[in-house]
Amino acid sequence: MLLFSTSFGFTSDMSPDNFLRLVIEWNESSQYEENRIPGIQWNGERTIQFSHNMVSLSFLEYAGRNIQAVRYVKTTEDGVVWNSDFVADFNTKRIGIQLDRTFSEDGLVMNAKFSTPYFISMLIAKGYLCPDQGIPVLRAPISVCDDDLPMIRRAVNETSSYRLPVVVVTRDNADAEPLDTAWLASRVKGAAHVLVEQSAEQCKELHTLYGKTEEPCGAVRIYFPSETVPRRKYTYRSQAGDREMRLEHIVRDIIHYGIAQRLDSLLTWEGVRSAVIREELSKQISIREASETARRKAENEVDSVYETMDEELRTLEQRVQELTNVNNALLQEIRGLRTKYAATENTPLIVSGDEEDYYPGEVRDLLLEILADAMNRQQPGSRRADILADILQNNASLGMSGEKRERIKNLLRGYRTMTSVIRQELYDLGFGISEEGRHYKLVYYGDSRYTLTMACTASDNRSGQNAAAEIARKVL
Repeated sequence: MLLFSTSFGFTSDMSPDNFLRLVIEWNESSQYEENRIPGIQWNGERTIQFSHNMVSLSFLEYAGRNIQAVRYVKTTEDGVVWNSDFVADFNTKRIGIQLDRTFSEDGLVMNAKFSTPYFISMLIAKGYLCPDQGIPVLRAPISVCDDDLPMIRRAVNETSSYRLPVVVVTRDNADAEPLDTAWLASRVKGAAHVLVEQSAEQCKELHTLYGKTEEPCGAVRIYFPSETVPRRKYTYRSQAGDREMRLEHIVRDIIHYGIAQRLDSLLTWEGVRSAVIREELSKQISIREASETARRKAENEVDSVYETMDEELRTLEQRVQELTNVNNALLQEIRGLRTKYAATENTPLIVSGDEEDYYPGEVRDLLLEILADAMNRQQPGSRRADILADILQNNASLGMSGEKRERIKNLLRGYRTMTSVIRQELYDLGFGISEEGRHYKLVYYGDSRYTLTMACTASDNRSGQNAAAEIARKVL
């Protein structure tokens, strides 16, 4: 399952050797020992593999097109495979970066701590990345004022001017940023540009581009470099949880946009590998044709050569077919993502209001459960029952709400006190936890409307069961 995808230009200062040395440095600098391959001895080979325990690092050169590909693979103890791909095309001076993992249900929910790969930070620190139509690719926000009006105008009015989305953050009436722009820029480095108003006084003219001259609470706008993807606007309220929740929405929108874009096949590991195999296959065919000519002159001398070459050809053709199947599967996945993304912009049966998903598919799941409950109360064969049944049959539920209810029920069964395991599980389910006297205060996804309490110490065996039921009624 594709988790992240982006591409950008690099300068002539980055050679193939510099690129591969940087990859090795990236591996050696990992803060987790289990992710590192210790003691790599690299002697300039362009096609080679290093491995240690459940981790491997592969270099693959496509000499005919001056392309160098890298794949880092980590296999966890439960069999999940994580791939990190870095592919540099030294003819076009472009680099493609992708992360993917074997599919699992929890892969549908983006980790709230997700940031783009640290390798992008290393490319930025080395000064290898080219500006995007005048905007530098950085891991920090860019301060702008009215002097930068032409740059902002291109993002607002000329959708395809930049290769990466442009995020514009306006200040509030207190001349403060509505969210942590440094943290936002760090997390979307290489996937978007983050522009921040220098000050309200120095950015008065910029507001005329937004169609609104005053943003009392501050606002964040995302301009995507595609006419088919509508721009986004987020305004901020005073709650601390609102700031954090909307920052996650902004990161999610940017990452999902990158995943839905088509990356040139020669900027992907599988695309380069297929091209190398096809080139090798073409060479083998040329060799066979030359051998065929020689065979006409000396049939008895080359029989053994043909048998060997036929076997090699069959193996190569089988590998090409396998890789073609993998590529087709990836294309189908991308098409599905694009279709799902595009479908959200069509006129829906019911228009959603201001309530937003706390996790992907939350509102949809809850609404479908409500409709299913309502259908069970209708007279069979009635118009209401038929309409509800039609909607439920044509809208599949992810079942995330039911899964969360079951997890909370199992977690709090026999509850006595707040252990570290229960606390971490509640965090993972979206609850903020604070201790207030003899009770714990739980806030769902930072939204003060959904505040619950739990006893620090259970009074009886049903305390956990009652708390789980209350949580389910309130937020699930």
